[in-house]
Amino acid sequence: MLAKTNGRVRELRYQPQQAAPIISLPLSSSEGNMAYERGLLHTLIRAARAVLPGCHVLVEHSILSGLYCEIEAREPLTPFDVDRIGRKMREIVDEDNPFLRRIMDKEEAIRLYESSGQFEKSRLLAFREDHQFKVYEAGGYSDYFYGYMPPSTGYLQRFRLVYEMPGLVLLLPRTYK
Repeated sequence: MLAKTNGRVRELRYQPQQAAPIISLPLSSSEGNMAYERGLLHTLIRAARAVLPGCHVLVEHSILSGLYCEIEAREPLTPFDVDRIGRKMREIVDEDNPFLRRIMDKEEAIRLYESSGQFEKSRLLAFREDHQFKVYEAGGYSDYFYGYMPPSTGYLQRFRLVYEMPGLVLLLPRTYK
């Protein structure tokens, strides 16, 4: 999922300027597992917005080996919707789109979220002291995530969605100790 060199965690696309030992951070590491989770959330949000245009995905809390999410849409979420979102996520994984990181200044990031109707996220960024944000794009969808991402959607093979009224649980592998 990631690598560590000179004591710093890096994405696999990182190109060191000088020779240094590189330590692999696989899915079974806590850092690798968190990158996997962020990649799956990016993919879930992209899939949900494709299946239910205009919806908003709210990540509420952790539950066992997953994340409980609610999706605000025109109609209440159904098991059929969750199945369609899961199928769309599988399509996105099969596309193997790279996660491309862009650094945006605060104003540009706020405009990005306002233009996509994510007003709560734009308000949140407005109060952050940071002046630059890492925004990840994959397959035409951009979003802000705090932390590193896997190299591409193709790395996200293991997940499951379970309908849990009124939302869903995104089950993911928890393999680190």
